[in-house]
Amino acid sequence: MLVSQETLQSLRTEMAGLQTEQLQFAPRAPYSGQGPVVQLTVASVDRDASRSLPRKELAAPAGGHILVREFGF
Repeated sequence: MLVSQETLQSLRTEMAGLQTEQLQFAPRAPYSGQGPVVQLTVASVDRDASRSLPRKELAAPAGGHILVREFGF
């Protein structure tokens, strides 16, 4: 595919602008070393008494964020 120099320069300019916008508005990684640091200590961990989830989509195997164990009864 042939592209003119003018088109190539236009795309480079647009890409540079998008990268600048991304740096200004994209969220920063939580552990990037920027922002305040709060020292915390875990006092205890409560056991969960749930035997099942109300919606299967919450489970990690279905794409959710909750790690589960499957029991073969």
